[in-house]
Amino acid sequence: MLKYVMAFSTLTLTGCFGFVATRAPSVPPQIVNAWGNSQTQGYGLKGCSILTCHPETAWPAVMAVINGWTLNNQAYGSSNCADLSYGGTSQSLWDVKVDAASKNIYGHFRNDQARYGQAYIAYARGCIEAQTAWLAIPEADKTRAAGTGCVKTGTWVDGNPNSAASYTSTAGATMTCTVTGSTIYFAAARLYNSSATFTVSVDGVKAVDPDSGITIFSQADVFPGGPGLPVNQTILANLIRVPSTNATHKVVYTCVDPAGGLCLAFYTAAVGAVQIPAVYSLSPIYNARAEQRGNMDAPTTELYHATWLAMVAELTGDGLDIIPIDATIPTVYNSTTQSQEDGVHEDVLGNASIGAYAAAQ
Repeated sequence: MLKYVMAFSTLTLTGCFGFVATRAPSVPPQIVNAWGNSQTQGYGLKGCSILTCHPETAWPAVMAVINGWTLNNQAYGSSNCADLSYGGTSQSLWDVKVDAASKNIYGHFRNDQARYGQAYIAYARGCIEAQTAWLAIPEADKTRAAGTGCVKTGTWVDGNPNSAASYTSTAGATMTCTVTGSTIYFAAARLYNSSATFTVSVDGVKAVDPDSGITIFSQADVFPGGPGLPVNQTILANLIRVPSTNATHKVVYTCVDPAGGLCLAFYTAAVGAVQIPAVYSLSPIYNARAEQRGNMDAPTTELYHATWLAMVAELTGDGLDIIPIDATIPTVYNSTTQSQEDGVHEDVLGNASIGAYAAAQ
């Protein structure tokens, strides 16, 4: 991995009388974007007592300084995978144009674990995996549901709640997208208090919902947005993954029944070769022992950690460049000795340790 680029002046001789110094064109610094909750934001560090501050001692900033990169930290406290823009005060992940040289940090899990616990861990994984994949796939290799990249029948509305999304309240409405690769991703959605159903087919073969074992997917999410959070977090991405052959494929999303509401989708993509964009994926993090209770107890964190490992293995196996940062390893982060007094957030030493580890990967 190329981490440093240095531009040297060059000397051009002009006979015996001297030289003219010419400078090589300057190279813009690598920008790394960070997305996540308070454990990526740096909440609680000195001078950071609100949800949207980004202190220089937070681990993404430590990592960026070590590597000579410029950091764009969009993480904020109290967020989970459903809300990426703090009610519009920060940039949404869906608004990012991922190019071939993109580097991103993704650090959701903590609040998703607190919300869903063990019973609905698939909700958290589906959303986190869809967004991790989004950051690891160049814009040219994926198609947003919003816009004209896919052929649509029925009535669709774009850009709400996020710039990648499009939704319909028309039963039987379709969205047909063409992608090339050997593994197809379709990011559909889960909505709180929704009974909508849909299907996704690849080259005429309907995908099977792993939750139900049938080809009709449910859009339901049984959890409302959390009280006191910046916005009502009611819409989750839900990654549908279909392995196939390396070819051009026709992917069709059909809103079977909006059930008086709407059917919503985010994007479709296909991968098969090694992708250039890199995503640094932060694992779930243990609370200090005194705070390991409820959905944040050790057995639940262990389950979420195993789910994270499986997600990283699946995406890297598909050819995406996912760089794991396993903060459950004590030498990377020790919640007993490196957490703040709340037992939840990393202290300065904990952030320094995670940042140094991430920079070395």
